[in-house]
Amino acid sequence: PPPPSPPFYGLAAFKVETPINAEQAYELCSGTHSGTLAEITSDTQTKEILSALKELGAGSLAGAWIGGYKAAEDSGFRWRIEAPSRGAVGAYIPPSELADPAAFTKWANNEPANGTAPQRDVVTNSQCTTSRCVKVDASTGEWSAKDCLSEYALYYVCSGVAPPPSPPPSPP
Repeated sequence: PPPPSPPFYGLAAFKVETPINAEQAYELCSGTHSGTLAEITSDTQTKEILSALKELGAGSLAGAWIGGYKAAEDSGFRWRIEAPSRGAVGAYIPPSELADPAAFTKWANNEPANGTAPQRDVVTNSQCTTSRCVKVDASTGEWSAKDCLSEYALYYVCSGVAPPPSPPPSPP
């Protein structure tokens, strides 16, 4: 893979040549980079992520996968700390209208759709049978809920990524 953006706050942004879904981004974070998809907890982190995505060439219409996740049967989003198949999820992410002032969220207007209710398809109004993942807009930093398997992005943001090793010292 190409080199990441410089690490910031334990986070790093990456770009791939072919668009990937959120599950593929998760696998790259946990396998290749020994981290996980990022949990964003402040405006400062959001600004750093947007700067890193811009450095990687993300245009105004680009998005990047981050670690928000909601299983189809769940009523709310959580930060993902391990693969959902292992049952490990982190802190609850409240919808904008229910957010505790102490909890950082950056949902776009009308996101996540139906707040804490099980996700519904906007066209058919039937309950979604797929998991939803969170994508951050590369120009605004706002979050939106997307299908984890059928939505794609060229960028993703990992946390817990170690900086690259320092080059060996030059011989005297």
